[in-house]
Amino acid sequence: MKHPLFLALLAFIQAHGSVAQTVPRFDQSARVVDRFDFLEITLTLPEPPPGNPFLDASMQGVFQQVANPEPSTSMTPWTVDGFCDDEGGRVFRLRFMPMVAGKHTYSVSFRSGATEWKHVGKFTARTGRRRGLVVRDPEYPTHFKWSGDGRHFFYHSTTAYWLLGFRDDSVIRESLDRLDLLGVNRIRVALSGRTRSGMRWKEPMIVSNDDFQYRLEPWPAARPHDIEDPGYDVTRFN
Repeated sequence: MKHPLFLALLAFIQAHGSVAQTVPRFDQSARVVDRFDFLEITLTLPEPPPGNPFLDASMQGVFQQVANPEPSTSMTPWTVDGFCDDEGGRVFRLRFMPMVAGKHTYSVSFRSGATEWKHVGKFTARTGRRRGLVVRDPEYPTHFKWSGDGRHFFYHSTTAYWLLGFRDDSVIRESLDRLDLLGVNRIRVALSGRTRSGMRWKEPMIVSNDDFQYRLEPWPAARPHDIEDPGYDVTRFN
C-alpha cells in the first residue's frame, strides 16, 4: 500500500504538471569540451531578482586547472563575469574558454542584494583541434600566430553589417560557416543600427519582412518601428 504522502504528491503533479521550482537551478553545458571552445553555466531562478537584473544582480565564476605535472603550465585561476540573458531576469549565463587541456574545477556565485547563491562543478578540457587565440609571434614581432597550433595568422576579412538582421539564428550560422569555408577569419558586423529597407545601402531588392529587418536593436525600444526616435531603454538588453 502506497504512503498517503506519496499519493498526495502524485495527485499534485498530475494536476499541475510538475513540482514548482523553488530554488535556483545551475546547469552545465558539457562535462568535456575542446580547448579554446567554451563551457556554459546557466542559472535559472525561480523568480526574477528585484530591481533591474542587468544592473542590480551579478554572476561570477572562478575557474582553476587541477594540478598538472608540467611545470611550465600556469595554474593561475581565471575569474569570469556572467550576464543576464533574459528580459524577465530569470536566466543568467556564464561562459569560460579553457586555454589549457586537463581537468578543471570551478565555483560560481550569484548575488542580488542580500541574496547569494553558490555552485561548484568540474569538467575536462581535451586538446582538440581548435586553432586558439590570435597572439603576437615573439620570434617575428610584426606578425601574428594562432596560439593553439602555432601557425601564422593571415588576415582575411570581410564586412557583413546586417548579418544580425536575420531573425533565424540558423541563417546566421550558415553564413558564418560559408565564410569560414572561404578562409575568412574576421567578420565586421553592426550591433546597433536602423534604416529603411535598402535605401541607404543601395540594395533596393532587399526588403524587410518577418525573416529579415533593417533594425538592429540591442536594447528594448518603446517605438521599434520608428526609425528616427525608437525610444531605447539603454539600461536593459533586448
